Amino acid sequence: MKILVVITQAETAFACLDAAVAAGAALPGATIEVLPTIVSAEDIIAAAPIEQFAPRSDPRDSSAGRRAAACQDAFLAWRRTFAGDSPRVEWKNLGDHEDLSVRGEAEDASLVVMARGENMDAGDGVHVALFEARTPLLIVPGEWRPRDAHGFRHVAVGVAYDASESAAVTAAQPWLRAAGRVTAIRIEEQLVTAPPDGEELGKNLRVEWHVVTRRSDLELGSQIAKEASALGADLLVCGAYGHNSLVEWLRGSTTRDLLGASDVALLLAH
Repeated sequence: MKILVVITQAETAFACLDAAVAAGAALPGATIEVLPTIVSAEDIIAAAPIEQFAPRSDPRDSSAGRRAAACQDAFLAWRRTFAGDSPRVEWKNLGDHEDLSVRGEAEDASLVVMARGENMDAGDGVHVALFEARTPLLIVPGEWRPRDAHGFRHVAVGVAYDASESAAVTAAQPWLRAAGRVTAIRIEEQLVTAPPDGEELGKNLRVEWHVVTRRSDLELGSQIAKEASALGADLLVCGAYGHNSLVEWLRGSTTRDLLGASDVALLLAH
């Protein structure tokens, strides 16, 4: 299995790489490939045809090239300081057309890992390219660090509809089964009795249910994130919540609130 790490900022490289190693603990034999970004996110989000991106004679002379070099420096620094048993890690350079390269590499991966920087908009173009590949995406805060050296030990699942139909739950099975604790978070307008077991999240999987009422002072995404953090979860699994497109969901208010409020790693899929 391949874990693809997409680094958009040097400042978030350690978070990306640590998250990839944590995820790899549940994927025996996984390898990690690391890609920096080259083309600006603004160009990609503008949806310009791929043929409009002209090859560069010397990418190092551009601001994007300097950003990629800084990302590689951060990667090398991480390699020097990483003390754990890491899977094989390989650095890759992108071609001239970043969205095409990222999408192609993502389609060949089992998981894509990114970090959320201070400016979430800076990565949106890359997010769009990744979501088009329909590969599960792990997003961590820019300064995220693992709580446990052995991976994600407590996994929470945001349940907003029939979890058995959730692509996110299917994608999360390796981490759900490797976790020492699994909690299903459900937010209701009125408090109801929680389901008696966790069959919706996986057969023979022991699940704790955390059912709370909707808070009027918080957006839904913020409340999901805060509940997961308060429970001490290492990973929060979320689906598309009824949207036909995860790109649409990414741009929606619930996801914005979730990303902005979460200090927990997020696994998204559609």
